Amino acid sequence: MILTCTGGLRADIKIEKPWQLVTLDRISVDAASANLGGRWEDIHAYVRDNMRFDPYLGVLRGARGVLTAQGGNSVDQALLLHDLLKAAGHISRLVRSRISVEDAQQLIESVFASDGRPVVLEPEMQAELDALEDRIMTHYELVSQALGNSGLQVPELDRDRAGSMIEATRDHWWVQVRVGDSWIDLDPTWQGAPHSGRETQFFDSASDLPADLHHIVKLSIVAELKEGEAITTETLLSFQETAAALSGHSLFLAHRPVDWSGPTDLTAIGAAIGAAWDSASGEGSNRLVPVLLSGDQPVRGKAYVRYDPEAAAPAKPSIFSLGTMIEGKPATNPASALWVDIEFVTPDGDTTTVRRPLFDRVAPALRHAGTITPSDAALGADDPINSIFAFSFHTGPIEHTAAFSVPDAAARDETIENAENLAVIRVNGLLASINHTMVAIADGLASPVPVDGGSATFSPETPRLTISGLHVTDDNMILSLDLRHAAFTPLSNSSDADAFFLRVFKGVLDGVVEDALWTILAGGGTADQSVFRNAASTTVNVFREAMRQEIGFAAYQPGSAVVMPEGYSADVRARIQSALTSGMIVLAPNGPVDIGGRQHLAWWTIDPASGRTKAVMESGLNGTIAEYIIVKDKQDKEVVAIYMKAAGETTFRRLTSDQMKKVTMDKISRWIANGQIRRVVRPP
Repeated sequence: MILTCTGGLRADIKIEKPWQLVTLDRISVDAASANLGGRWEDIHAYVRDNMRFDPYLGVLRGARGVLTAQGGNSVDQALLLHDLLKAAGHISRLVRSRISVEDAQQLIESVFASDGRPVVLEPEMQAELDALEDRIMTHYELVSQALGNSGLQVPELDRDRAGSMIEATRDHWWVQVRVGDSWIDLDPTWQGAPHSGRETQFFDSASDLPADLHHIVKLSIVAELKEGEAITTETLLSFQETAAALSGHSLFLAHRPVDWSGPTDLTAIGAAIGAAWDSASGEGSNRLVPVLLSGDQPVRGKAYVRYDPEAAAPAKPSIFSLGTMIEGKPATNPASALWVDIEFVTPDGDTTTVRRPLFDRVAPALRHAGTITPSDAALGADDPINSIFAFSFHTGPIEHTAAFSVPDAAARDETIENAENLAVIRVNGLLASINHTMVAIADGLASPVPVDGGSATFSPETPRLTISGLHVTDDNMILSLDLRHAAFTPLSNSSDADAFFLRVFKGVLDGVVEDALWTILAGGGTADQSVFRNAASTTVNVFREAMRQEIGFAAYQPGSAVVMPEGYSADVRARIQSALTSGMIVLAPNGPVDIGGRQHLAWWTIDPASGRTKAVMESGLNGTIAEYIIVKDKQDKEVVAIYMKAAGETTFRRLTSDQMKKVTMDKISRWIANGQIRRVVRPP
């Protein structure tokens, strides 16, 4: 893949093989309704026969989320059926009742029913998926053996897990459609269910559902300010939405000068980076506002001062400046840190908050020691004015065939060879598609997972959050991927399955898929043959190289200070110690790992209470960063191509056509679209 920009870092990124990325734009209730006709019998049969039952609590996916995942719990499937009936002109209503424990158990057991159809792969696909499976198992065995050697007492999670799923499933929903003078029961999740005689509640529309039935997502952008020795924080922007409304969608975050009036086309807010935005001038140049794009409407936050070591002290805004309109009290002190807090609230009131730092002028070692001393260095790639982020929320696997666009082989080859036919993907669409593709592959591989005596699947507890970013400076462009949050409850029909180690397996699988995806996105063939290996680093790559270089590993236990290798920097030590203090187990190499002449570190964190496992880079991201070099034409200053900068090299190289042809994401897309990605993975 070659990325090119035109017009001085302007609107578009062109991608040689646009079909290799997953897009959810074509999935909608209206599109589904248009293909079904108007008969209520056909609409009911479509939902009943094509959407599998997935147990989880409350309204998480909504109608579009069920279409995307091709499954959902009873209330989400009822919402889809209700919306499809409404779109066809029928009168319907939602019905709620409470079923017995035995009936709930029967519904949950249906999750593990197989359609009995064998999956047959082409030999080339079989070999590539075997290689991916081998990498997953190699890293899973490394992590699980380290946990076993650490003396960890694995908690018993299965009893609580089974009880919570049964209780959630007892809250049962279906739909009634009005036919003449009668109401007819339509239950998509429970065929032949005896609905008569039950105590029921009726709801005419989705808006009438109880508010506490919904999963909620809250997002806050917070700035840290230091005045003398006083440290304060200020919330610059707040946003709240239901998980169902965000399912399969992305929020885009950028930071603009305070006197920015907005793009002429609001939907293009994510397509303009750096110089493409209205240039800052005067008092607005270092006073920024966060702008969050939800749908086609930007949400504008409060102003803060961006630190710039080359600028004079921020000038006082005039009375005509927009900055004076923000609470009438514009800030004059540069922010020492900026971050995003994302809060997930479940229907039963459980709250999980995750934090994504945007920049921090305080070194991790100083912050861990309690010394809040901001650096005077420039922000560089972390400068918010040159960055855009896509926060993508997923509530289940991506299995709708409309998510995958796979042209025939002739069209693919022609696109590779003819640069004039490059398709244009805007920056925001590219970032969202990277996130969607990551989830499509990772969740497709893990649903279901064979285990001894049966199979296992993963029920979402909250939405999954994946964050990608594009950061542009004068000299380079950096893509980042951050697997910030994923919470699943393992379900299995085997008494031998262990919920703790299933969560470990899922975390490792995500890390391996992220490594494979990022290798392919960099433009260099399969995950074993990539020219990208020296241009970016992932946790899996660091561990793979550590094993090859025969560097050992250590499992650090939570709760106390530990002695780390001398090769660890002070900031790495601080990040690891912070993870230990928060109760995590950390598995890390016994020293820095040389990759392309540069020293790298990464580690796995494992929650000893649940088994949730994350890959962590030395930057603190749960993902990776890829660096590209922007080469400008000397005559017209246009950006004509982006070359990869190989670590430790002083020359740049452009990918050849042969190297581009090695890209395998189109094959992976076909696997998922054909259901072949569900091929058996060896049990953990």
